[in-house]
Amino acid sequence: KNLLKSFFDDQEFAEKFKRAPAATKVHQPYIGGLAEHTIKVVAICETIGNIYKEINRDFLITMAILHDIGKIREYAYHKVIEHTDEGKLLGHIAISLEMIDRKIRSMDDFPKDLELMVKHTLLSHHGHFEFGSPRLPSILAAIALYYADELEAKVSGFINVKEENKDFNEKWSKWVWWLERSIYLDEEAILKNKINETEEE
Repeated sequence: KNLLKSFFDDQEFAEKFKRAPAATKVHQPYIGGLAEHTIKVVAICETIGNIYKEINRDFLITMAILHDIGKIREYAYHKVIEHTDEGKLLGHIAISLEMIDRKIRSMDDFPKDLELMVKHTLLSHHGHFEFGSPRLPSILAAIALYYADELEAKVSGFINVKEENKDFNEKWSKWVWWLERSIYLDEEAILKNKINETEEE
């Protein structure tokens, strides 16, 4: 709780957090995207915490809120959304780690073992070395956060593809590089119509 307050009581940080994009492409690549992505990851983590009582729900939600804070410095978004020099050279995981470390150093008697779990969960939240995590998830909260983040980013990215192709007038989208496939665009209309038909019978 104190760690969260140390960030969000800072007006400058809070304003940047509300405005930052979540990415340059794929998911929430627009002003306010980071806050939207974070809120959705938190919602997923709340459900995970309710289902799996073995996970410390408060810790998981705290890390869901903090996991992408480095994106406020990773991206510039004045005219177009693009990476900053710091974002290109370090990436948001390293930036987030530095930001959290600085806050912890400013607090009195932050427990060392808790600090390690905070940093581990942050460093491992991309889940794989090839996705940019220097460590693989080794605690329950870390594996839960990875899958929550992955789910939100992929579903939101998928929705973005459908939006971008809504005027394409075809059943299939153009090739989507990050999915390595085209996606079917008639899903919603078919499911809605068929479900309505079965309910009327």
